Amino acid sequence: MKRLVVRFVLVATAFGLLVGGFTPPAWAQEEEEPLKVAYVLMERVFEEYVVFAETTAKINVEIGPKEEAIQVKLDEFTLKMDEMIVELSNPMLTDEARAEISMQYNQLMEEAFLYRDDELYKLDLWRQEQYQPVYDDIYEEIQRMAEENEYDLVLNQSTSLLFGEQEYDITSDLIESLNAKAGAGQ
Repeated sequence: MKRLVVRFVLVATAFGLLVGGFTPPAWAQEEEEPLKVAYVLMERVFEEYVVFAETTAKINVEIGPKEEAIQVKLDEFTLKMDEMIVELSNPMLTDEARAEISMQYNQLMEEAFLYRDDELYKLDLWRQEQYQPVYDDIYEEIQRMAEENEYDLVLNQSTSLLFGEQEYDITSDLIESLNAKAGAGQ
């Protein structure tokens, strides 16, 4: 009896397909649109976007004195360490005194390295803070252009793109738009 029911279901299904045809579900009928992709050469944007160039010039002017102040302090460390080396070359120095000066020397050298690393880290943070509004402007403009032109992806040519047809390069349009918003060329 079970076989008869299964056979009936199969025959009825086959008859239904022959007479009525097979209609795939809606999701299977939709054609997928290809991705719309563009790319940007960010190095060129950094070179040609006037606000980036102005920010770089400002950073270079302001960072000089900060770097000089760091170097003065490092020179002071170096002078003290040089004096300790001279002390260590004294043949009349006891082993205990030599050990003490060596320990002080190592501590001073460690302090100098920590100072240098900390100050350079602070400079890098400061530099990033100066550039962040510029990066934000660039990425907001890329997003605006992507939405306006219905791009699914905008890639950075220099970091993630091995090849791209020139027609997909929106670098010039991006630079033109950014510079226009910045009032360049007026």
